[in-house]
Order: sequence, then C-alpha cells, then structure tokens
Amino acid sequence: MKILIPILGAALFCLQCSLTPLNPDTAEESDFKKAENLYTLNQFDSAAVLLEDFINRYPQSFKVDNAQLMLGKSYRAIGEYQKAVAILRTIKSESPHYEEGLLETGYCMQDDHRYYSIDSAILVFKFLLSQTDQGTWAAEGYYEIGQGFYKRATSDTALQKSDYDSALNYFVEIRNRFKATSRYPDALYRMAWSYYQKDDFVKAAQSFSQFILENPVSPDVDAAQYWFAQSLKYSGDCSGARAAYQKLIDQYPQSENVQDAYREKNQLPPCP
Repeated sequence: MKILIPILGAALFCLQCSLTPLNPDTAEESDFKKAENLYTLNQFDSAAVLLEDFINRYPQSFKVDNAQLMLGKSYRAIGEYQKAVAILRTIKSESPHYEEGLLETGYCMQDDHRYYSIDSAILVFKFLLSQTDQGTWAAEGYYEIGQGFYKRATSDTALQKSDYDSALNYFVEIRNRFKATSRYPDALYRMAWSYYQKDDFVKAAQSFSQFILENPVSPDVDAAQYWFAQSLKYSGDCSGARAAYQKLIDQYPQSENVQDAYREKNQLPPCP
C-alpha cells in the first residue's frame, strides 16, 4: 500500500498537467512556430493564414514585426503584392526588420507592373538608403535603384539615355564600396552593359574585362567575353578584338555566342 501511494500521486500529478492549458507565452510561441514552419517549407498560402492570425491575436508580441515581415514575403510569393505592401508598411521603424521590410516593399513594386511603376520602387529604395548606407541592405538598395534606371533606359518608352548615367552612379557605388556582397558581380556586369549602351566602348571593355577576371566561373562569363570582344571592336582595337573572339571560341565552345564570334572575327579587317 505504501508503494502505491507515491505511484498514484505521480499519476494524479501527470493527469493534472495534461489538463492544464498552455500558458499565454507557451501558446504564443507555439502559434508562431507553426506559422514559421509553414513559411520555411514554402507553404506560403497556409503560412499567410497563420501569420495573419498571429498578428491579430498577439499585437504586443515581441515577434509581431518578424511575423509582419514573413507575412509580407508570403504575400509576395503568392503574387498578392498590394497586400504585401500594406503589411510591410506596418513594420515599425525601430524594428530590426524595418530595413528588410523596405527592401521587400520595393521588390513588390517592381514585381507588380499593373499597379506600381518603376519610379515607385526607386523611391522606396532611395528611402531605404536614407535609413541605412552600410551593409547588405544598402548594397541591395544601390543595386535595385541602378536596375530601375537601367530598365527605364532600355524600355520601349525610354525618353532619355541619361538613365544609363543614373544607373551607372549606383552600380559604380557597389563596385567601390560593396565588393564583399553578393550584388557585386551583378553590378559589374550591369555597369559594363550600361557603358556599352552609351557607346562608351572603352569603359565597357574595361568593365567586361574586370567582370571576366573576377568571376571566372560565372554563368555569364562567356557572354561577357563576347561583349568584351565587341567593345574592343567598336573602340577600334582590332587585334584585341580578334584575340578576344578567339578566346571565346577556344575556352567556351558550348557558348551560344560562339557562332557569332566566328562571324565577327572573320569580318574583321586586317589588323595592323
């Protein structure tokens, strides 16, 4: 009998534990984790439902800004751009997720051509740079502004070539200040293209050459080699262009630019 009493006591204690509801903090953490897991699994529709519910149920939670960011990203992933912008704009400026929220807002405006313009996205990215001018988010901001001006310059409705100059200002900033970021190679390539589109073939050749040298395994390296050769040709460097075309033919025989390289090389006049 003495042995049974502790056993019965333990059983009653466990039964009481099973009947005790989760305390608010545990419930909040559990609800957030469920939403976060769905988001991590890219189940954005389901994640959005739980994240929206979390924000409504726990408006004072220290994780509410994280939930707002994930909800905005989820809406963007499923193409609900206006909903994404609306929720991302609720992230408070003192939040550690504020700058990323601004970046995501700009992305949404870029993606939704029906409702937003390139200029709207550029303004958001410029505002981001007014909040932070260092680190990853700043590098993204500089790149996306440059991309915005580049897209304006290459669009069918482009009114002025000065957009290439504007794009270059931001791409050059990345080259000079953000070499350690993932946007650096893309900025180099866009910078080279901007010079090429401006018919500044000497600077285009220099930029394509730098891209090739620093990014030898990039999927764009063969295209960069071709446009490097073209830049040399148009800048009057006949022998340099011939060598660059031949390098493309020799080193990147599977490139879609090889046939063009053969043709361009054969059409070159005799080099002095």
